[in-house]
Amino acid sequence: MSILWELPYWKDIAVRHSIDLMHVKKNVCGSLLETLMNDKWKTKDHAKARADLEELDIRPKLRPNGTSAQPPLSTINLTQEEKQELCDFFCSVKLPCGYTTNIPKLLPTRENKMLPMKAHDCDVMLTTMLAVGIRNILLEKT
Repeated sequence: MSILWELPYWKDIAVRHSIDLMHVKKNVCGSLLETLMNDKWKTKDHAKARADLEELDIRPKLRPNGTSAQPPLSTINLTQEEKQELCDFFCSVKLPCGYTTNIPKLLPTRENKMLPMKAHDCDVMLTTMLAVGIRNILLEKT
C-alpha cells in the first residue's frame, strides 16, 4: 500500500488514482528551479527548512547558527556567475520546432531567473535540459 493512503484527506478524494503527473512535475520543476536560483520569495531552502534539519539531527553544516539571521548557503544554491552560466546554457539549447516554447523568452535578460512555465515546458526542462545544464556546475561545487 502506498504511503498516500495514510494522508488525512485521502479518504475524501473521490478518484484517488487521478494524480496528474504533468502538474506534479510542474510543481517539482518550479520548486527546484526557484531553489537553485535562490529566489528570495520562492525558495524552499529557508530558515524554517534549516530548523527542520536541526530537529531531525542531520546535516550539521547547514544548520542555522545563532550569530547570523541568514543560514549558510548549501551546495544547490547557485552563485550569480553560476546562475548566469545556467541561463546562458538554456538560451543556447537548440530544440526542434514545436518541441517546447521558446526557452529564451522565459529568461528575462540580466535577471537570472525563470518566468513561470507551462506544464509541458516544465516536463521538457526536468526530463532533458536541467540535468545537462547543472551537471558541470554542481560537479565543481561538490
